[in-house]
Amino acid sequence: MPVSQINSNSLATGVPAKANLPTGSVLQVVQVSQNVRFLLNTSAAKINEANLTTSQTNSKILAILSCAIGGNNAYADHDLGLAIGYKTGSASSTSTDYTAVHYQGYSRQVVAGLGSFYANDTTRSGDGSIYWTEEKTYLKLISPNQSSGTNIYVSFWGSTDGTYYLGSPSGSTETDGGSEMSLTLLEIAG
Repeated sequence: MPVSQINSNSLATGVPAKANLPTGSVLQVVQVSQNVRFLLNTSAAKINEANLTTSQTNSKILAILSCAIGGNNAYADHDLGLAIGYKTGSASSTSTDYTAVHYQGYSRQVVAGLGSFYANDTTRSGDGSIYWTEEKTYLKLISPNQSSGTNIYVSFWGSTDGTYYLGSPSGSTETDGGSEMSLTLLEIAG
């Protein structure tokens, strides 16, 4: 079948291992979603992770992150840093085992070894903020330059010097209010 005739229904059955799709073609999609109230407290932690096994050599991975930062009922001078990194082989609970994929210049709050793609000073607070979440979306094209059949983990990390809630605000639970968070990976022919 010519590439121009491939639709989402035919992709659902999988791409043959030896298919030679043109550069930029989506080879596979993996998504991990979570509906949780994640407490990040004076530390760094892995918040979400997705993995895929590459189907072509030197393919690229488009990582799409959607997360929600919860508001507080009172002003707090707590910094927050968010980061994404990738690792081949197997997952790890240590951020320095991952390779940074984004801008490294924000120094306000960083994740060790990864820096941060987003950093801020002080929590969101004020009237109603206790029940409010701020949505963050981040997209990054990663070029891991790996052979076909390589297992790649892409992880979303957060770091703070105080307390932050992700996925739900401080005044709610994940069953009351908040926002579903997700990490989506698209393997793209290189």
